Parts: sequence; structure tokens; C-alpha cells
Amino acid sequence: MTQADPLTIDLDDSDDARAGYDWAHLDLSRLKRPNSIRRLIGIVIALMVVFWPARSALVAGRLVGIGLVGYSVVTLWSVRKARPVPWLAVVLSVGALGLGAFMTAFPSQTEVALGRILGVSILVAGVIKLGEAPRHRGQSDFRWTVASASSLIAIGILVALFASELLSALIFAGAAAWVLVEVLAISVLLDPNRAADAPRTPTAELIAEWFADRPQAVDDRQKLYGELLYEGELAQTKVVRFVALMVFASVIASMGVVADSTAVVVGAMFIAPLMTPLMGMALSLAMGWPNCLARSALVALVGTLLAIGIGFVIGLADFTIVDTLANSQIVS
Repeated sequence: MTQADPLTIDLDDSDDARAGYDWAHLDLSRLKRPNSIRRLIGIVIALMVVFWPARSALVAGRLVGIGLVGYSVVTLWSVRKARPVPWLAVVLSVGALGLGAFMTAFPSQTEVALGRILGVSILVAGVIKLGEAPRHRGQSDFRWTVASASSLIAIGILVALFASELLSALIFAGAAAWVLVEVLAISVLLDPNRAADAPRTPTAELIAEWFADRPQAVDDRQKLYGELLYEGELAQTKVVRFVALMVFASVIASMGVVADSTAVVVGAMFIAPLMTPLMGMALSLAMGWPNCLARSALVALVGTLLAIGIGFVIGLADFTIVDTLANSQIVS
């Protein structure tokens, strides 16, 4: 069986007429609305958590506390005239306001407590989901329900037992994910073709709406294949560009490790092009294209070996002695 060329594959164009989201025409006046203001606060706080020069549990706890206070105040202000009164939103906002105020005033006392609260919450969610598993017995999603519930229980136990060790990493990962989610949510709120939003539109609904509005025409799919796969006439150019970016990113990351600078290492992540072949591998696996999978895997492997080699060379060439037990980039 021969493999179809993904760049010329014939796809169903029944949805060609669907209008895609237009990023070039945003209604910036909607940034003044409570929904957008609340999300902008979250984005600013999350970026501060990620890029704060001397990030620690105390700094992260205080920043999260400030974010909770701002988020809660805007939420309470936005629902003050809502009828009927959304009591659940009010109660949650008041609770978050109190927790945020405590974290802001006493960040040193919140690290372990917050980690244990988070761990217990994840554990309870896993137990509830596991309790629902018998209702899925005999269905196709039974194994997935049991596996995901067991994973939540295990993660909850680990977080509760090792709160100090895991909380900082969880806050960092959560902040990075929060930025992405809220940017997508704001892009939906600023769409001029969208009706005025309610005072508290759930983020999950906004993200679902964003995905539902994605253009799905044949040309868009072909463009996606061209961006992710190393196929066609531009394959050699794309490989050369990948290698060049990988060299730059590896040099920057290596120097960031030597200088023990988190900001420099994070900057290298923005340049590194490794995500493209990895997404190409995912696409090839989903579509069943072994040749494309092999090419993307080879490009990813070459990039990884290139990064290791450049790091090794810079380590030999640099005259600074790096203490691997004290360098925060290596230890983390």
C-alpha cells in the first residue's frame, strides 16, 4: 500500500465556506469589559510568575495572591447588578478574595498549606471520578475513566505529601498554561462578530467557541501540512532554517546554563524550533503516514543531538567552572 502525498491529498471540502476567525480585526474597545479585564489581570500575574528574575515559593505565593485578589474584585464588580444573583460565583469570589489576601500578606505560611489544599483537591476529584467508573462499565471509555481517575489520585497524593518540592513547579506550569488559555479566551471576547458577552462567561465555553470557529477548509489543511511536514519543494529550505534556529537556540541556552540565568534559558526556548518536527510526528501518527513520521523523527533527532553537541563544546570552551550542585538551571 503506497502512502498518499499529504501535500496533495484530496480532502472533503464541504466546510470550505465556513468563515475563519479574523485576528486582524479585533474590537479593542471590548478590553474595557469585566470579562476582558479579569483575564488581562490573570495574564499579567502569570507572566510575572514565569519571568520573575528571582522566582521562589514566597514570590510565587505573593503573586498568586495578588492575582486572586484582583480576579475576585473584578468578578464581584461584574456581577453586582446581575439578576438573579449568581450566588455560586459570589461565594467562590469571596473565598478566593480571602485566600488571595492571606497569601499576599503571609506568603511564607501558604507554601505547604496551599500545596496540600491543591493535592487534596486533585485527590478528591480523582476519587469522585473513580466512583463514577462503574456507570461506564462495558462502555468504550471505561478504561480511560479508571486510568485518568487513578492518575489524578496518584498526582494528588504526591502533591499533598511533597507540597514544598512540587508546588513551585506546578505554579510555573500552571502560569504558562494560564497565559495561553486566557489569550485564546480574550481573542474570542474581542471578536466584533460575536454578541456581547455575559458578565461571567466561563473560560471553558470561550475556548470551545474558539475551536469551533477555526477555519477547516482544504487550503487551511494543506497549509498546515506544509508548515509541519518536511515535504515538497521547500523541504531542504525548511531543514536549513531548522538547523540555523537550533544552533542559535542551543548557543543561547548553553550560555544561559553557564551564566545560571533563567531568563536567558527561557529566551532560548522561544527560538528553539523543535516543536515543529514533534508536531509533525504527531500529525503523521494520527494520519498514518510512515514516511512523514520518519522524516520528522529524523529532524527532531538531529536537532536534539545538535543541541547536546553545542552544549558540550561550549562547556569545554568556557573558562568558568560550573558547580553542578549549585547551578539552579542544572539542579532544576
